[in-house]
Amino acid sequence: MCFLNAKQLTILLKPASGLCQLSCRYCFYNDLASAGAVVQKIMQSDTVSALIQLVADNLAKDGHVTFAFQGGEPLLAGIDFYRDFFSRVQEANLHASYLFQTNGIALCNKENGNAFIQLFKEHHCLIGLSVDGDRVLHNTNRIDAEGNGTFDLVMDAYKKLTDAGVAVNFLTVLSKKVLSHPTQLYNFYKKSGIKHIQLIPCLPPLDHTDTTETRRRRDLLAPFWIQFYDLWRQDFQNGKPPFEVREFYAILRALQGAPVDSCIFPGKCSPQLIVESDGSLYPCDFYVLPQYCTGSILTDTLEDTLRSPGMLRFAKENPPLPTQCQQCAYKGLRNGGCRRMRHIWHPDWDDCPMKLFLNHICNY
Repeated sequence: MCFLNAKQLTILLKPASGLCQLSCRYCFYNDLASAGAVVQKIMQSDTVSALIQLVADNLAKDGHVTFAFQGGEPLLAGIDFYRDFFSRVQEANLHASYLFQTNGIALCNKENGNAFIQLFKEHHCLIGLSVDGDRVLHNTNRIDAEGNGTFDLVMDAYKKLTDAGVAVNFLTVLSKKVLSHPTQLYNFYKKSGIKHIQLIPCLPPLDHTDTTETRRRRDLLAPFWIQFYDLWRQDFQNGKPPFEVREFYAILRALQGAPVDSCIFPGKCSPQLIVESDGSLYPCDFYVLPQYCTGSILTDTLEDTLRSPGMLRFAKENPPLPTQCQQCAYKGLRNGGCRRMRHIWHPDWDDCPMKLFLNHICNY
């Protein structure tokens, strides 16, 4: 892969690193923090300057860059940070688009909430809002530092965004609670009026410990996917598709042999550009760990990152596929899937949850 004179670049930024107002019970940043990988600082002006210059140096004249802001909670960088960031991108004459993944809490702030929403509208930002279903489902895990549920705040942010005409997607983490109630989740989505959703399984521990909680979630995955898909397919067949499910579209496109914009299909790790708040670079959002650091935007070129010890280690340590994946009828489709999630999809038994789900889809 070559970043030089690229037609397309996607930069995933963590401007506030792991800082967050919430204390979600499944937060994978807790795992990273225990491994000494969380920077816990706001991105500084010199780092922003170096990043934009790096993009300008590597992007083709007619190229396009997508800046995707994640965290932690990226809005904790502050409204002035983003005003300055957008202004610098415009000054550099970059053709850019912007994505945010947020818990939405900052948008309920009387002082800056409306200012953020106006800025999103002005720059045509796409907002991914973290919503785990209705009040009961969401408040089980997505709580603040005092243990209070955040559903009402998040839905208030959703209303403010949609009222302002800002594009919004929902991202839901498939915790054990959510996996246990597919119909309840589906009906919530329909009632909310959301048009695009993304369903993300809870990540297993970095050390791949097969915990009781991991096994319980694994047992629920196939029944959840099958029931949720059947509800969606029935509405689709009745001419009333209520929302787009990113994972379903990816699977259906992959089954048709079409290219899919996801490293989960066909299960191949490609170098990404993950930028931490201190400017350090990493090859994957799931592996923001010291041993996989590929350099810094303050000192290295993008081409340098591809030859860095961190990148070589990341590529070398990709574990071989289990025997069952090698022999699976869907190997050409998924090739084991995401290596970080492989442990939850492929236990030491004959049928993994994804294989059961793909069998169900193909039976139609």
